Amino acid sequence: MKIAAVTMVYNEALLLPYFLRHYEYLDEIHVLHETDSNDGTSEILEGASNVIIYRVHIEGGLDDIDKVNLINETLHGMQADWVYVLDCDEFIFPLHESPHSFLARQECDVVRAAMFQVYRHRSDSDLDPSLPPVPQRVHGDADVFSTAEGENRCSNALYIKPIVVKPSAEIEFRPGNHSLSSTRETSPEFFLGAHWAMADPEVAINRRLKNRSRISGRNRTLRMTWQHWNVTEEWIRQECEQHLDDPVIEELRSFGDGHMAHPTDTEVRQLRERGALLRSLEENLKVRNSEIRALKNAVTAKDSRIRELESTVTHRDAHLKVLENTVADKDAHIGVLQKTVADRDAHIGVLQKTVADRDAHIGVLQNTVADRDARIAELNQAMSPVIRSAARRAQRLLDWMLPVGSRRRSFAQRAYSLVTSGGGRSRVRAS
Repeated sequence: MKIAAVTMVYNEALLLPYFLRHYEYLDEIHVLHETDSNDGTSEILEGASNVIIYRVHIEGGLDDIDKVNLINETLHGMQADWVYVLDCDEFIFPLHESPHSFLARQECDVVRAAMFQVYRHRSDSDLDPSLPPVPQRVHGDADVFSTAEGENRCSNALYIKPIVVKPSAEIEFRPGNHSLSSTRETSPEFFLGAHWAMADPEVAINRRLKNRSRISGRNRTLRMTWQHWNVTEEWIRQECEQHLDDPVIEELRSFGDGHMAHPTDTEVRQLRERGALLRSLEENLKVRNSEIRALKNAVTAKDSRIRELESTVTHRDAHLKVLENTVADKDAHIGVLQKTVADRDAHIGVLQKTVADRDAHIGVLQNTVADRDARIAELNQAMSPVIRSAARRAQRLLDWMLPVGSRRRSFAQRAYSLVTSGGGRSRVRAS
């Protein structure tokens, strides 16, 4: 069985050593590391062999909605049988039983963890990161089911949280990880735990004042993390003083007395060896999965390329049909033009025949004109002696009639004009 955890941290250098010591038996701890951290948190995480670090950043500081979205996303990608969804001040465990045996017999998707609010007792020593954390703080409020709220303090019952889950169930957490977005089959049994928000005055002052300064506007609007809004160093010290004489919480003390079947060092070593083997197998599986994804991507790319080519062929076919229709239209138009040309050629033939006929007629007319011109020339040649003879006679008549007077002269001139113009002798005589 593979058990893992997921958490998000910002400047948790004070608590991380205790958190990592308590959960060192886990196969993996997936840590969302806020990159604004500057107190050595990153170096502590890098020194833990079972920690997987994700560098993340939330704009606006402490925003529970963005935080839970990152946690849900990480949870859904984890390969484990069970996962603890934790804050850095939460230390959970099953009572008198190892986590592996407890979870192995669960037939549900969710196990709740009931966490006690612990405080430093006046008899307690300072915290020591080299020791298991839970036995160092076993005093506090034993009424884990109390619904009473105090100033700057949530109710105890709010820390009964459904935070041990099967990632295969695709569970979604609501902000704060206090509830789920949908109902799931939940075990009637509980993990127990210690909530270390106020486990030591110095740790509480450091963490809670830091959180107060980072609360996002959305958290304030939605009344999330209200317990940090007005917290002060003075209030924290007063709160811790009020709990200096709190009773022992027997469930936590029994963990410290060793009555629980918590993993021994040998079991932790064996679990780590098995975890290393599993991680190796998982790495090989990741490589194979990566290769499969690469092949799937290649196939998808080829399918996309095939679809593109098919689309191109379809477009080309459509274009080809358009071209074929255009060619058919052009062929029809060429046929019309060829018929028109044939008609024009026939008309030209008719016109050429007409021109030839006209040319032949012109030739006939030219011959006729030539014949007439020759005849006229012959007539002119024949008439020339007659005209000259008539002219001489008219001149002699004119000369004879001149002494008679103007009447004769006028007659003589007319006669002469007639004779010279070809009027003939008969007309002269008639006058």
